[in-house]
Amino acid sequence: MLAEFVDYSLATRPADLRCIVHNTSHGRYPGTFLLRIEYEQRCSPWFEWLKPKFNDIRRICRETGWTVSRVMRVKEGSTHAIILRKPD
Repeated sequence: MLAEFVDYSLATRPADLRCIVHNTSHGRYPGTFLLRIEYEQRCSPWFEWLKPKFNDIRRICRETGWTVSRVMRVKEGSTHAIILRKPD
């Protein structure tokens, strides 16, 4: 599984900070974003996109038997991609 993580606690843009406050005040994970895909005048339905902190991913992996097998920096200082593996 390929996943992405970002440390939302380092957010500085006002829109990101409002999103984090909104999520936590509604009992949602702070790194949750609503997205939809648009292509050639077509749009998907809105869906939740979770960008957890790396420590949360490690905790979830420990609890579910998955392991982090590789971490790659995608954007300096913010976004990383990881490869998760579930044992056979």
